[in-house]
Amino acid sequence: MERRSLKSLVAEQNEEILSRKEGHEREVLEEAKRKVESPHILVITGPRRAGKSTLLIQIMNNLLEEDSFYYLNFQDERLVDFKPEDFNTLYEVLIELYGERDTFIFDEIQNVEGWETFVNRMHKEGNKVILTGSNANLLSKELSTHLTGRHLDIELLPFSFREFLKTEEGIPSEKEKLITKEKGKAKRLFDEYLETGGFPEKIIYDQEEILQNLYQDIVTRDIIGRHGIKKTKTFREIALHLMSNPAKPFSYNSLKNNYEINSVHTVKDYVSHLEESYLVFELEKYSDSVKKQKRGAKKIYPVDTGLIHSVSFRSTEDYGRMLENLVFLELRRRDGEVYYHKEDHECDFLVKEGTEIKQAIQVTSEMTAENKERELKGLEEAMERYDLDQGLLLTYSQEEKIEEEGKEIEVKPIWLWLLEQ
Repeated sequence: MERRSLKSLVAEQNEEILSRKEGHEREVLEEAKRKVESPHILVITGPRRAGKSTLLIQIMNNLLEEDSFYYLNFQDERLVDFKPEDFNTLYEVLIELYGERDTFIFDEIQNVEGWETFVNRMHKEGNKVILTGSNANLLSKELSTHLTGRHLDIELLPFSFREFLKTEEGIPSEKEKLITKEKGKAKRLFDEYLETGGFPEKIIYDQEEILQNLYQDIVTRDIIGRHGIKKTKTFREIALHLMSNPAKPFSYNSLKNNYEINSVHTVKDYVSHLEESYLVFELEKYSDSVKKQKRGAKKIYPVDTGLIHSVSFRSTEDYGRMLENLVFLELRRRDGEVYYHKEDHECDFLVKEGTEIKQAIQVTSEMTAENKERELKGLEEAMERYDLDQGLLLTYSQEEKIEEEGKEIEVKPIWLWLLEQ
């Protein structure tokens, strides 16, 4: 890449990033503080437009010394021809512009093939390195190969409900601080959050096209383009099917047969690409046998309920599954190792810590006379199977405690549970 053009671009990007506002403080900033202080490379991953660059600004302003870092965003289309050998030129340009500094911040670095060699060298020389990327596995795969044990990860998802409330003036984001009037407003805003989702630009500008364009960018550029998918129509149909069926069990074989695909491995690759790009997450049925766990039916949870609303085919019966999707995303934010339970009955979520199942959670929009037995049986079976004295049943608005045979089930509104730290 031509040196003069690179120098101009670096200067322009740095002026732009340092002039941007911090925005609303992200909850992971506290986690970032602990990890920035370590000697390890910090890797921040998450979907496009979830706020990774804004988080970098917050890290720059709050956790790093002024004038201690270099910054470059490789998402810039002017860097499309940037090659691995251009890193040495980049380093010279950075020193020429800003003098010697000890921290490198690279945004969306996965767009440059061979980036890991330069990052490895800078890190070995004692520099701090902070990377962001929109591919869940690409960064970790390369870092695991070249930098085993030398990186720490942060996953940044769209706004949680707590973060969403912070965009509203005068509404506390901790449930202990809510008074009666504020609870009513928080419940109303929960309905809005379920529909809008947590992508910052959608919250700010409230334009449906924002999420529709985001979805198309991820599918077209990050998946079809990057992986050279030939049967684009089939891939798009499968992606839309999974986005339209949150929380529903599926198998690779059923997708293979339904879409007339020759190999189940192709289906696995398609789902893996969707997961790597943070469009969806796969949930496995829990089993003591890893082989059985891998062979069992999966469930899919898209990364954002607003994105589901914007791009998928939905029916009025999907409300409970949307609530379940919201609960799954919050469990992921809380760093739980999550599965679902299925034997004679089904329980939506099991949370594992270490080698033990620590929590069983059932989700339903409303517990009624018609569904109460089914919902409780699934939860009670999971509690019995994993020797749990307490279970959690999350609903849209109900709140009570159920005690049976020495075990306690807490029924709690989802919006209130989402405000727990």
